[in-house]
Amino acid sequence: MRFQSLSMTHVCLSSIVSVVPCRRGYIPIASQLGRQNRNVATRNQRGDNELSGAWNEKIERRVPSLNARNRTVCPQAHQELHMNAGLQTMDVNNSVTRQIWRSDKPGKISDLKLVTDELAAPAAGEVQVAVKAVGLNFADVFTCLGLYSASPKGVYTPGLEFAGVVAAVGENVESVKVGDRVLGLTRFGAYASHLNVSPKYLRPCPSDWSYAEAAAYSVQALTMFYALRELGNVQEGQTVLIHSAAGGCGTFALGICKQLKAKVVATVGSEDKVKYLVDYWGADFLSYEQIIVRKGGGKIFKDQLAANLSTLGVDGFDCIIDAVAGDYFHPGYESLTRGGRHVVYGASNFTPTGDKPNWLTLAWKYIRRPVIDPMQMMSDNKSVMAFNLIWMFDKVEKMERFFEGLQSLNLRAPLVGHTFPFSKALDALRTFQTGKTTGKVVLVLD
Repeated sequence: MRFQSLSMTHVCLSSIVSVVPCRRGYIPIASQLGRQNRNVATRNQRGDNELSGAWNEKIERRVPSLNARNRTVCPQAHQELHMNAGLQTMDVNNSVTRQIWRSDKPGKISDLKLVTDELAAPAAGEVQVAVKAVGLNFADVFTCLGLYSASPKGVYTPGLEFAGVVAAVGENVESVKVGDRVLGLTRFGAYASHLNVSPKYLRPCPSDWSYAEAAAYSVQALTMFYALRELGNVQEGQTVLIHSAAGGCGTFALGICKQLKAKVVATVGSEDKVKYLVDYWGADFLSYEQIIVRKGGGKIFKDQLAANLSTLGVDGFDCIIDAVAGDYFHPGYESLTRGGRHVVYGASNFTPTGDKPNWLTLAWKYIRRPVIDPMQMMSDNKSVMAFNLIWMFDKVEKMERFFEGLQSLNLRAPLVGHTFPFSKALDALRTFQTGKTTGKVVLVLD
Protein backbone atom coordinates (compact mmCIF):
# COMPACT_ATOMS: atom_id res chain seq x y z
CA MET A 1 0.00 0.00 0.00
CA ARG A 2 1.39 3.39 -1.04
CA PHE A 3 0.01 6.89 -0.78
CA GLN A 4 0.76 9.62 -3.26
CA SER A 5 2.36 12.53 -1.41
CA LEU A 6 -0.04 15.46 -1.26
CA SER A 7 0.47 18.46 1.02
CA MET A 8 -2.05 19.15 3.77
CA THR A 9 -2.68 22.51 5.37
CA HIS A 10 -5.26 21.45 7.96
CA VAL A 11 -5.14 18.06 9.64
CA CYS A 12 -7.53 17.26 12.46
CA LEU A 13 -7.01 14.21 14.62
CA SER A 14 -9.09 12.66 17.30
CA SER A 15 -7.23 12.11 20.45
CA ILE A 16 -9.02 13.05 23.63
CA VAL A 17 -6.80 14.90 26.08
CA SER A 18 -6.62 13.43 29.56
CA VAL A 19 -6.46 15.42 32.73
CA VAL A 20 -4.32 15.50 35.80
CA PRO A 21 -4.13 17.79 38.89
CA CYS A 22 -2.54 21.13 39.19
CA ARG A 23 -1.38 21.90 42.67
CA ARG A 24 1.43 24.24 43.55
CA GLY A 25 4.69 22.49 42.75
CA TYR A 26 2.99 19.75 40.75
CA ILE A 27 2.36 19.24 37.05
CA PRO A 28 -1.03 18.42 35.45
CA ILE A 29 -0.41 15.35 33.32
CA ALA A 30 -2.38 16.25 30.25
CA SER A 31 -4.81 19.08 30.77
CA GLN A 32 -2.38 21.94 31.15
CA LEU A 33 0.39 20.26 29.18
CA GLY A 34 -2.01 19.69 26.33
CA ARG A 35 -3.42 23.20 26.42
CA GLN A 36 0.07 24.68 26.21
CA ASN A 37 1.29 22.01 23.78
CA ARG A 38 4.18 21.04 26.03
CA ASN A 39 5.67 17.97 27.60
CA VAL A 40 7.10 17.34 31.02
CA ALA A 41 10.27 15.37 30.43
CA THR A 42 13.38 14.76 32.45
CA ARG A 43 14.87 13.29 29.32
CA ASN A 44 13.97 13.53 25.63
CA GLN A 45 12.53 16.97 26.29
CA ARG A 46 10.72 18.14 23.17
CA GLY A 47 9.66 21.71 22.63
CA ASP A 48 8.16 21.54 19.17
CA ASN A 49 4.88 19.81 19.96
CA GLU A 50 1.56 21.50 19.43
CA LEU A 51 -0.74 20.01 22.03
CA SER A 52 -4.07 20.79 23.66
CA GLY A 53 -6.07 20.22 26.82
CA ALA A 54 -9.80 19.91 26.81
CA TRP A 55 -10.87 19.34 30.34
CA ASN A 56 -9.53 21.63 33.06
CA GLU A 57 -11.34 24.79 32.10
CA LYS A 58 -14.54 22.85 31.44
CA ILE A 59 -14.65 21.10 34.80
CA GLU A 60 -13.28 24.03 36.77
CA ARG A 61 -16.01 26.15 35.28
CA ARG A 62 -18.60 23.75 36.66
CA VAL A 63 -17.21 22.64 40.00
CA PRO A 64 -18.56 25.78 41.77
CA SER A 65 -21.98 25.26 40.21
CA LEU A 66 -22.47 21.72 39.00
CA ASN A 67 -25.87 22.44 37.53
CA ALA A 68 -24.52 25.24 35.38
CA ARG A 69 -25.74 25.09 31.83
CA ASN A 70 -23.38 23.58 29.31
CA ARG A 71 -21.86 26.15 26.98
CA THR A 72 -21.34 26.00 23.26
CA VAL A 73 -17.77 24.90 22.61
CA CYS A 74 -17.73 22.52 19.69
CA PRO A 75 -19.18 23.74 16.40
CA GLN A 76 -18.18 23.13 12.86
CA ALA A 77 -14.85 24.80 12.19
CA HIS A 78 -14.58 25.45 8.49
CA GLN A 79 -17.61 26.56 6.54
CA GLU A 80 -15.91 25.47 3.35
CA LEU A 81 -16.75 21.86 4.27
CA HIS A 82 -19.99 21.40 2.36
CA MET A 83 -21.97 18.23 1.83
CA ASN A 84 -24.25 16.66 -0.76
CA ALA A 85 -26.46 13.59 -0.88
CA GLY A 86 -25.39 11.13 -3.54
CA LEU A 87 -22.61 10.44 -6.04
CA GLN A 88 -22.84 12.28 -9.31
CA THR A 89 -20.66 14.25 -11.67
CA MET A 90 -21.85 17.83 -11.60
CA ASP A 91 -21.58 21.00 -13.58
CA VAL A 92 -19.40 23.19 -11.39
CA ASN A 93 -21.87 26.05 -11.88
CA ASN A 94 -24.69 24.17 -10.10
CA SER A 95 -25.39 23.59 -6.41
CA VAL A 96 -26.67 20.26 -5.14
CA THR A 97 -28.64 19.00 -2.15
CA ARG A 98 -26.64 17.51 0.70
CA GLN A 99 -27.35 15.54 3.86
CA ILE A 100 -25.56 16.54 7.02
CA TRP A 101 -25.70 15.81 10.75
CA ARG A 102 -25.90 19.10 12.60
CA SER A 103 -26.67 20.57 16.01
CA ASP A 104 -27.33 24.14 17.08
CA LYS A 105 -25.30 23.66 20.26
CA PRO A 106 -23.30 20.95 22.02
CA GLY A 107 -24.29 19.27 25.26
CA LYS A 108 -26.39 16.25 24.24
CA ILE A 109 -25.78 13.61 21.59
CA SER A 110 -29.50 13.45 20.86
CA ASP A 111 -29.47 17.11 19.76
CA LEU A 112 -27.62 16.04 16.61
CA LYS A 113 -30.12 15.98 13.71
CA LEU A 114 -29.90 14.77 10.10
CA VAL A 115 -30.91 17.66 7.81
CA THR A 116 -30.65 18.64 4.17
CA ASP A 117 -29.59 21.89 2.55
CA GLU A 118 -27.89 23.18 -0.55
CA LEU A 119 -24.22 22.71 -1.21
CA ALA A 120 -22.54 25.23 -3.47
CA ALA A 121 -20.48 24.01 -6.38
CA PRO A 122 -16.77 23.71 -5.59
CA ALA A 123 -14.99 27.02 -5.86
CA ALA A 124 -11.67 27.50 -7.59
CA GLY A 125 -9.09 25.36 -5.82
CA GLU A 126 -11.74 23.11 -4.24
CA VAL A 127 -12.79 19.50 -4.75
CA GLN A 128 -16.21 18.05 -4.08
CA VAL A 129 -16.14 14.54 -2.61
CA ALA A 130 -19.13 12.20 -2.55
CA VAL A 131 -18.57 10.62 0.85
CA LYS A 132 -18.85 6.85 1.08
CA ALA A 133 -17.67 6.31 4.66
CA VAL A 134 -16.95 8.36 7.80
CA GLY A 135 -14.63 7.24 10.59
CA LEU A 136 -15.70 7.81 14.21
CA ASN A 137 -13.33 9.08 16.89
CA PHE A 138 -13.58 9.93 20.59
CA ALA A 139 -13.37 13.59 19.60
CA ASP A 140 -16.80 13.20 17.97
CA VAL A 141 -18.35 12.10 21.26
CA PHE A 142 -16.63 14.83 23.26
CA THR A 143 -17.61 17.42 20.67
CA CYS A 144 -21.28 16.46 20.93
CA LEU A 145 -21.13 16.57 24.73
CA GLY A 146 -19.48 19.99 24.82
CA LEU A 147 -16.24 18.69 26.33
CA TYR A 148 -13.76 19.32 23.53
CA SER A 149 -11.91 22.63 23.76
CA ALA A 150 -10.50 22.31 20.24
CA SER A 151 -13.98 22.66 18.74
CA PRO A 152 -14.93 26.05 17.29
CA LYS A 153 -18.03 27.85 18.53
CA GLY A 154 -21.46 27.98 16.92
CA VAL A 155 -23.55 25.47 15.00
CA TYR A 156 -21.45 22.36 14.53
CA THR A 157 -21.12 19.12 12.59
CA PRO A 158 -18.80 16.47 14.05
CA GLY A 159 -16.40 14.27 12.13
CA LEU A 160 -12.70 14.35 11.27
CA GLU A 161 -12.09 11.79 8.53
CA PHE A 162 -13.84 10.35 5.49
CA ALA A 163 -13.40 8.41 2.26
CA GLY A 164 -15.25 8.70 -1.03
CA VAL A 165 -15.17 9.59 -4.71
CA VAL A 166 -14.30 12.90 -6.33
CA ALA A 167 -17.63 14.13 -7.74
CA ALA A 168 -16.56 17.52 -9.11
CA VAL A 169 -13.53 19.78 -9.21
CA GLY A 170 -13.26 23.54 -9.27
CA GLU A 171 -10.94 25.57 -11.45
CA ASN A 172 -7.17 25.26 -11.04
CA VAL A 173 -7.32 21.78 -9.53
CA GLU A 174 -4.99 19.34 -11.25
CA SER A 175 -4.00 16.85 -8.53
CA VAL A 176 -7.29 14.90 -8.64
CA LYS A 177 -10.01 14.25 -11.18
CA VAL A 178 -13.65 13.21 -11.15
CA GLY A 179 -13.95 9.53 -10.28
CA ASP A 180 -10.80 9.29 -8.14
CA ARG A 181 -11.13 7.30 -4.90
CA VAL A 182 -9.79 9.40 -2.03
CA LEU A 183 -9.51 9.48 1.73
CA GLY A 184 -9.41 12.78 3.57
CA LEU A 185 -9.16 14.75 6.78
CA THR A 186 -11.14 17.76 7.92
CA ARG A 187 -11.23 19.87 11.05
CA PHE A 188 -14.84 18.91 11.90
CA GLY A 189 -17.75 18.57 9.45
CA ALA A 190 -17.23 15.03 8.09
CA TYR A 191 -20.67 13.71 9.08
CA ALA A 192 -22.08 14.61 5.68
CA SER A 193 -22.82 13.05 2.33
CA HIS A 194 -20.67 15.52 0.38
CA LEU A 195 -17.77 17.81 1.26
CA ASN A 196 -16.12 20.68 -0.57
CA VAL A 197 -12.48 20.63 0.50
CA SER A 198 -9.07 21.68 -0.66
CA PRO A 199 -7.25 18.87 -2.49
CA LYS A 200 -4.49 19.37 0.06
CA TYR A 201 -6.75 17.54 2.51
CA LEU A 202 -6.99 14.46 0.27
CA ARG A 203 -4.89 11.38 -0.43
CA PRO A 204 -5.45 8.56 -2.90
CA CYS A 205 -7.30 5.59 -1.47
CA PRO A 206 -5.32 2.32 -1.87
CA SER A 207 -6.98 0.23 -4.55
CA ASP A 208 -7.28 -2.86 -2.34
CA TRP A 209 -8.99 -1.00 0.53
CA SER A 210 -12.72 -0.59 1.01
CA TYR A 211 -14.12 2.87 1.65
CA ALA A 212 -14.76 1.88 5.27
CA GLU A 213 -11.11 0.86 5.68
CA ALA A 214 -9.92 4.08 4.07
CA ALA A 215 -12.09 6.17 6.41
CA ALA A 216 -10.57 4.32 9.37
CA TYR A 217 -6.96 5.17 8.59
CA SER A 218 -5.76 8.75 8.89
CA VAL A 219 -6.73 10.00 12.35
CA GLN A 220 -5.71 7.03 14.44
CA ALA A 221 -2.72 5.99 12.37
CA LEU A 222 -1.21 9.47 12.54
CA THR A 223 -2.00 9.73 16.25
CA MET A 224 -0.17 6.49 17.03
CA PHE A 225 2.77 7.28 14.78
CA TYR A 226 3.24 10.60 16.55
CA ALA A 227 2.91 8.98 19.98
CA LEU A 228 5.26 6.07 19.32
CA ARG A 229 7.87 7.53 16.99
CA GLU A 230 7.96 11.28 17.57
CA LEU A 231 7.39 11.34 21.33
CA GLY A 232 7.91 7.77 22.51
CA ASN A 233 10.98 7.24 20.31
CA VAL A 234 10.34 3.49 20.38
CA GLN A 235 13.21 1.40 19.06
CA GLU A 236 13.69 -2.26 18.17
CA GLY A 237 13.77 -4.49 21.24
CA GLN A 238 12.17 -1.98 23.60
CA THR A 239 9.09 -2.81 25.69
CA VAL A 240 5.84 -0.87 25.26
CA LEU A 241 2.63 -0.87 27.30
CA ILE A 242 -0.40 -0.13 25.10
CA HIS A 243 -3.70 0.73 26.78
CA SER A 244 -7.04 0.01 25.06
CA ALA A 245 -5.23 -2.22 22.60
CA ALA A 246 -8.36 -3.59 20.91
CA GLY A 247 -9.61 -0.18 19.78
CA GLY A 248 -8.76 1.72 16.63
CA CYS A 249 -5.70 3.53 18.03
CA GLY A 250 -4.58 0.46 19.95
CA THR A 251 -4.70 -1.66 16.81
CA PHE A 252 -2.45 0.79 14.98
CA ALA A 253 -0.12 0.99 18.00
CA LEU A 254 0.29 -2.79 17.99
CA GLY A 255 0.90 -2.79 14.24
CA ILE A 256 3.58 -0.12 14.48
CA CYS A 257 5.30 -1.90 17.38
CA LYS A 258 5.28 -5.17 15.46
CA GLN A 259 6.95 -3.52 12.47
CA LEU A 260 9.50 -1.90 14.80
CA LYS A 261 10.16 -5.30 16.46
CA ALA A 262 9.29 -3.95 19.89
CA LYS A 263 7.92 -6.10 22.73
CA VAL A 264 4.40 -5.27 23.89
CA VAL A 265 2.02 -5.64 26.79
CA ALA A 266 -1.59 -4.81 25.94
CA THR A 267 -4.51 -3.83 28.17
CA VAL A 268 -8.21 -4.24 27.38
CA GLY A 269 -11.41 -3.51 29.26
CA SER A 270 -13.09 -6.91 28.95
CA GLU A 271 -12.25 -10.62 28.71
CA ASP A 272 -13.88 -11.11 25.31
CA LYS A 273 -11.23 -8.92 23.66
CA VAL A 274 -8.31 -11.12 24.72
CA LYS A 275 -8.89 -13.98 22.28
CA TYR A 276 -9.73 -11.51 19.56
CA LEU A 277 -6.31 -9.84 19.92
CA VAL A 278 -4.37 -13.11 20.00
CA ASP A 279 -6.21 -14.42 16.95
CA TYR A 280 -5.68 -11.18 15.05
CA TRP A 281 -1.97 -10.70 15.80
CA GLY A 282 -0.78 -14.24 16.44
CA ALA A 283 0.64 -15.64 19.67
CA ASP A 284 4.22 -15.22 18.44
CA PHE A 285 3.79 -11.44 18.75
CA LEU A 286 0.99 -11.10 21.30
CA SER A 287 0.31 -14.10 23.57
CA TYR A 288 -2.40 -14.48 26.18
CA GLU A 289 0.22 -13.81 28.87
CA GLN A 290 0.94 -10.37 27.36
CA ILE A 291 -2.66 -9.13 27.65
CA ILE A 292 -4.08 -7.56 30.82
CA VAL A 293 -7.80 -7.23 31.46
CA ARG A 294 -8.09 -4.05 33.52
CA LYS A 295 -9.92 -4.87 36.75
CA GLY A 296 -8.92 -1.93 38.90
CA GLY A 297 -6.13 0.57 39.35
CA GLY A 298 -3.66 0.89 42.20
CA LYS A 299 -2.01 -2.26 43.53
CA ILE A 300 -4.16 -4.61 41.41
CA PHE A 301 -2.92 -3.09 38.17
CA LYS A 302 0.64 -2.72 39.44
CA ASP A 303 0.75 -6.45 40.25
CA GLN A 304 -0.65 -7.26 36.80
CA LEU A 305 2.08 -5.16 35.17
CA ALA A 306 4.80 -6.80 37.27
CA ALA A 307 3.65 -10.27 36.21
CA ASN A 308 3.73 -9.31 32.53
CA LEU A 309 7.16 -7.70 32.79
CA SER A 310 8.43 -10.88 34.44
CA THR A 311 6.99 -12.96 31.57
CA LEU A 312 8.89 -10.79 29.08
CA GLY A 313 12.06 -10.89 31.16
CA VAL A 314 12.45 -7.11 31.46
CA ASP A 315 12.63 -4.73 34.41
CA GLY A 316 10.27 -2.04 33.15
CA PHE A 317 8.57 -0.37 30.22
CA ASP A 318 10.47 1.90 27.87
CA CYS A 319 7.24 3.56 26.72
CA ILE A 320 3.59 3.66 27.74
CA ILE A 321 0.84 4.67 25.30
CA ASP A 322 -1.98 5.80 27.58
CA ALA A 323 -5.56 6.51 26.52
CA VAL A 324 -7.08 5.65 29.90
CA ALA A 325 -5.33 7.72 32.62
CA GLY A 326 -7.32 7.87 35.87
CA ASP A 327 -6.39 5.22 38.43
CA TYR A 328 -4.20 3.42 35.90
CA PHE A 329 -1.77 6.28 35.38
CA HIS A 330 0.48 5.97 38.44
CA PRO A 331 0.92 2.17 38.40
CA GLY A 332 2.07 2.49 34.79
CA TYR A 333 4.36 5.42 35.47
CA GLU A 334 5.93 3.58 38.40
CA SER A 335 6.58 0.60 36.09
CA LEU A 336 8.65 2.66 33.64
CA THR A 337 12.33 1.86 33.43
CA ARG A 338 14.85 4.67 33.91
CA GLY A 339 14.60 6.90 30.87
CA GLY A 340 11.05 5.67 30.18
CA ARG A 341 8.43 7.82 28.41
CA HIS A 342 4.77 7.94 29.44
CA VAL A 343 2.76 9.32 26.50
CA VAL A 344 -0.82 10.38 27.31
CA TYR A 345 -3.21 10.99 24.42
CA GLY A 346 -6.60 10.12 25.90
CA ALA A 347 -8.74 9.91 29.01
CA SER A 348 -11.40 7.27 28.50
CA ASN A 349 -11.80 7.29 32.27
CA PHE A 350 -13.59 10.62 31.79
CA THR A 351 -15.86 9.57 28.93
CA PRO A 352 -19.55 10.03 29.84
CA THR A 353 -21.72 7.06 28.91
CA GLY A 354 -25.07 8.86 28.73
CA ASP A 355 -26.70 11.32 26.37
CA LYS A 356 -25.23 14.25 28.28
CA PRO A 357 -22.44 14.76 30.83
CA ASN A 358 -23.00 14.05 34.51
CA TRP A 359 -21.13 17.03 35.93
CA LEU A 360 -21.07 15.69 39.47
CA THR A 361 -19.35 12.49 38.35
CA LEU A 362 -16.92 14.42 36.16
CA ALA A 363 -16.13 16.81 38.98
CA TRP A 364 -15.35 13.89 41.33
CA LYS A 365 -13.04 12.31 38.75
CA TYR A 366 -11.43 15.67 38.13
CA ILE A 367 -10.68 16.15 41.81
CA ARG A 368 -9.11 12.67 41.97
CA ARG A 369 -7.06 12.95 38.79
CA PRO A 370 -3.36 12.00 39.03
CA VAL A 371 -0.60 14.41 39.94
CA ILE A 372 3.11 14.23 39.33
CA ASP A 373 6.04 15.98 41.00
CA PRO A 374 8.70 17.24 38.55
CA MET A 375 11.35 17.12 41.29
CA GLN A 376 10.67 13.42 41.77
CA MET A 377 10.70 12.93 37.98
CA MET A 378 14.28 14.13 37.88
CA SER A 379 15.25 11.55 40.49
CA ASP A 380 13.30 8.86 38.64
CA ASN A 381 14.67 9.94 35.24
CA LYS A 382 11.29 9.49 33.59
CA SER A 383 9.23 11.59 31.17
CA VAL A 384 5.54 12.39 30.81
CA MET A 385 4.24 13.72 27.50
CA ALA A 386 0.67 14.68 26.58
CA PHE A 387 -0.78 15.71 23.24
CA ASN A 388 -3.80 16.18 21.04
CA LEU A 389 -2.73 16.03 17.43
CA ILE A 390 -5.56 18.29 16.29
CA TRP A 391 -3.25 21.18 17.11
CA MET A 392 -0.78 19.98 14.47
CA PHE A 393 -3.15 20.81 11.62
CA ASP A 394 -1.02 23.71 10.38
CA LYS A 395 2.28 21.82 10.59
CA VAL A 396 2.23 20.82 6.93
CA GLU A 397 5.79 19.54 6.63
CA LYS A 398 5.52 17.50 9.80
CA MET A 399 2.26 15.89 8.74
CA GLU A 400 3.79 14.97 5.39
CA ARG A 401 6.69 13.36 7.23
CA PHE A 402 4.33 11.41 9.49
CA PHE A 403 2.42 10.07 6.48
CA GLU A 404 5.68 9.07 4.82
CA GLY A 405 6.78 7.34 8.01
CA LEU A 406 3.55 5.38 8.10
CA GLN A 407 4.01 4.35 4.49
CA SER A 408 7.46 3.00 5.21
CA LEU A 409 6.04 0.68 7.89
CA ASN A 410 3.78 -1.03 5.33
CA LEU A 411 0.94 -1.55 7.81
CA ARG A 412 -2.00 -3.75 6.96
CA ALA A 413 -5.37 -2.23 6.10
CA PRO A 414 -7.20 -0.74 9.11
CA LEU A 415 -9.40 -3.08 11.11
CA VAL A 416 -13.06 -2.04 10.89
CA GLY A 417 -14.92 -3.67 13.75
CA HIS A 418 -18.35 -2.03 13.46
CA THR A 419 -20.27 -0.33 10.66
CA PHE A 420 -23.52 1.65 10.84
CA PRO A 421 -25.66 3.23 8.12
CA PHE A 422 -25.12 6.98 7.87
CA SER A 423 -28.69 7.51 9.07
CA LYS A 424 -27.81 5.69 12.32
CA ALA A 425 -25.02 8.03 13.42
CA LEU A 426 -26.55 8.47 16.89
CA ASP A 427 -26.57 4.69 17.43
CA ALA A 428 -22.96 4.54 16.31
CA LEU A 429 -21.91 7.26 18.76
CA ARG A 430 -23.70 5.57 21.64
CA THR A 431 -22.10 2.24 20.80
CA PHE A 432 -18.72 3.94 20.65
CA GLN A 433 -19.33 5.41 24.12
CA THR A 434 -19.69 1.97 25.71
CA GLY A 435 -16.01 1.08 25.31
CA LYS A 436 -17.05 -2.39 24.13
CA THR A 437 -16.06 -1.93 20.50
CA THR A 438 -13.10 -3.51 18.73
CA GLY A 439 -11.30 -1.89 15.83
CA LYS A 440 -12.78 1.16 14.13
CA VAL A 441 -16.41 2.28 14.12
CA VAL A 442 -17.46 3.59 10.70
CA LEU A 443 -20.56 5.16 9.16
CA VAL A 444 -21.26 3.95 5.62
CA LEU A 445 -23.27 5.70 2.90
CA ASP A 446 -25.04 4.12 -0.08
